[in-house]
Amino acid sequence: MNYEYCGMLNWTTDCPPGSRIIFKNVLEMLRNKDRPKMLEVGTFAGTSIATMMDILPNGIGMAIDNWSLEESELQGCINYSGKSMTMSDVKNAFENNTNGRVWLTERDSTLALMELLQEKQYFDFIYVDGSHTALDTVLDITLSWMLLSSGGILGIDDYLYIPPNKTGGAPREAVDRFLTKFDGQYTILDKGYRLFLLKK
Repeated sequence: MNYEYCGMLNWTTDCPPGSRIIFKNVLEMLRNKDRPKMLEVGTFAGTSIATMMDILPNGIGMAIDNWSLEESELQGCINYSGKSMTMSDVKNAFENNTNGRVWLTERDSTLALMELLQEKQYFDFIYVDGSHTALDTVLDITLSWMLLSSGGILGIDDYLYIPPNKTGGAPREAVDRFLTKFDGQYTILDKGYRLFLLKK
């Protein structure tokens, strides 16, 4: 299916090369589950969660995003017709891409994840691709880990990403601290540009 990316390429477009097959192989590990629950933290135009639903069509898809990017941060994001994007365009693209298949909560990820914990909702696959500051990253992955069922998989985007302005730290710093803190509670499935952990 042709999805509207709003200029934000990801694993579904094999960015960086080799990403798509790794991601697909990880998702295939959930093929034996009747209704795998999948959560994406930071969804933007929804191309990632929509493709997850394509791979596991019996799955239940949920996404979190507060769509709080400034318009200046969208500079360079264009749609297929060459038009510059606004956040309203991104929201519309999400709705079109997911086509009613994904439940969405539009709010801060920390608050949304804490609410899911209170509701005792648990997931088989969680993909964290939200804010890339160290503090936000460690909150997102720690809360997501608490929401992950035993035998579930946590995917962390941009593990090797180096921000041009390191104010607020980098995702890798937060992830490495998480890995140390929870050592022994996971098996590393893949460690490259993205990191995939199987919860024991």
